[in-house]
Amino acid sequence: MRWAGWGRPSRLLVLALLCVPISCERKQPQKEAAKPIPPFEVPQVDLAKVPPKFRYTLLAAQQNARGGPDRPELVAELASLYYVHGFPTEAVACFEHLTRLEPQNMAWWYDLGQACEADRKTQRAAEAYEQVIRLNPAYEVAYMRLASLLAASKPDRAMELYRQAVERNPRNPLAHRALGELQAARGQTQAAIESLQRAVQVAPNYAEAHGLLADLLEQNGQAARAAEHRRRQSEKSIQPVLADPERMRLLRRGQDFDIILQDIVTLSQHNQLEEIERLLTMAATLDEDDPRFRAARGNVRAMQQRYEEALADLQVAVKINPDMIATKRNLARVQVQLARTEEAIQTLQEILEARPDDVDVQKELAALRESVETPEDRIIDLQRAHEARPTDGGIVRELASLLAERGQFEQGTALLREYLETDPDDPRARFLLGALLSNAGELDQARVEWRRILATRPKFVDAYTALAATSIAAGEYAAAEQTLRDGLREMPDSAPLGIALARLLATCPDESRRNPQEAVELAEPINVATPGQNIGYLDTLAAAYAAAGRFAQAVEKQKLVLRLATEAKLDDALPELRARLELYQAGKPYFESP
Repeated sequence: MRWAGWGRPSRLLVLALLCVPISCERKQPQKEAAKPIPPFEVPQVDLAKVPPKFRYTLLAAQQNARGGPDRPELVAELASLYYVHGFPTEAVACFEHLTRLEPQNMAWWYDLGQACEADRKTQRAAEAYEQVIRLNPAYEVAYMRLASLLAASKPDRAMELYRQAVERNPRNPLAHRALGELQAARGQTQAAIESLQRAVQVAPNYAEAHGLLADLLEQNGQAARAAEHRRRQSEKSIQPVLADPERMRLLRRGQDFDIILQDIVTLSQHNQLEEIERLLTMAATLDEDDPRFRAARGNVRAMQQRYEEALADLQVAVKINPDMIATKRNLARVQVQLARTEEAIQTLQEILEARPDDVDVQKELAALRESVETPEDRIIDLQRAHEARPTDGGIVRELASLLAERGQFEQGTALLREYLETDPDDPRARFLLGALLSNAGELDQARVEWRRILATRPKFVDAYTALAATSIAAGEYAAAEQTLRDGLREMPDSAPLGIALARLLATCPDESRRNPQEAVELAEPINVATPGQNIGYLDTLAAAYAAAGRFAQAVEKQKLVLRLATEAKLDDALPELRARLELYQAGKPYFESP
């Protein structure tokens, strides 16, 4: 810079200017101030419509929200209580406030949508679900809810939403069904058929989808396929349920009665007693007289071994609702714990009157009766039951067995023959008839009955083993072996048949029929594949080893057999098992007596 010609004042001015910092940044526009959140007035409800025990809960939630209107958790608790307990308008007001407090929180928008649906504010509900999808595009249930709202007014948009739901979860049968229904209404028949087919592929027992599909196939001239889906429609249906964790959260926070009871059941399985007690108290404030609550509390008290309290609750539950079968079973078990056996028997009998084919209850009842009844009493009970249900095979078989045990052989076999005239294809009844005849020494007649079973039921294992046993008893070893091999041709993997043949080949009194090597080859894999340790199977393997001259292995297995039999308290069998062990230790095989 040239200073010549510049006066001193000018030079000082330039230097001063050079020392002033100059900003090159562009001036930023001021941010628009956030809109103030309008004051929140806690909505009031008619407390006369609130159950008396629940009023305190609601009043406390109102007070909390009034004291903390800017605290989302307090407002959410009140909003949820309003929603769950039938005050949707007030719930909407609360959820609207929450969306202003936390506009980026998807949960508040989803809750608002549900509350608006309950309050019949369809347009606002749709807007809320649109916002949910913007905030969380992965939440498929929002697509389903929005689509159902738009199906009538905007079907194309609804179909697109259902497609998006399916893209996010191809195993959503509800979305496939709803999409197919809309496609059918729009004349897109083939696309609708494909959507409904996907629905029933994912949920084979979805009756509604089968019905819609049958309608379309009939219209399309495919009568045979339609008939199959119509048949499936008439069968027992299971309505698919789509997981909706956000709704569950809302219901749980709002103290929904059904959800509380579900949580009690779940926590009972994990023995979380402290939390269970809190939920029981909560449920009691909602409806202490509901039979489901009484049943739930009774089950918890039984788990805590507080049987008197359990009895009181369970009796109230079944008195209010006699159709609660599971609760009646629990009541019977509590009655047993309190030594009220006759009452437990009566309770189980009531269940069987409603559900005569319930095998588990039949077993429980039989065990109870055995503990208190004489065989004569049991015969009288069964005869009465037979008079009421003469075609009940279970009653006939038990009664015939008891009659035979009490020496009334003729009555038992006559009862079975009479029953088999009405139901000749009952293999268990026919097998029992053969067994009674065999026990009475009428072997030829017994064989006739067992062979009749195999003529129609070639995979009935017990018939093969019974026929083989009668042949062995008669010294007909070749016939016994042939029978067992016939059975194994039908059922190559049958352990009972394989073991029976192995024992015959290892221990047969007729030396010409023995085949120790094959016996080992049969018995070894069966013992490996059998869960746990079967004493009879191991005893046969030990005998096969001994017959094959493998005495060290025979001794090892027979010692295991003795230990297991001792632990199982099979005292009557121990002398014979020890005698076989001594044979193997002496290097001698074991053969059955002729």
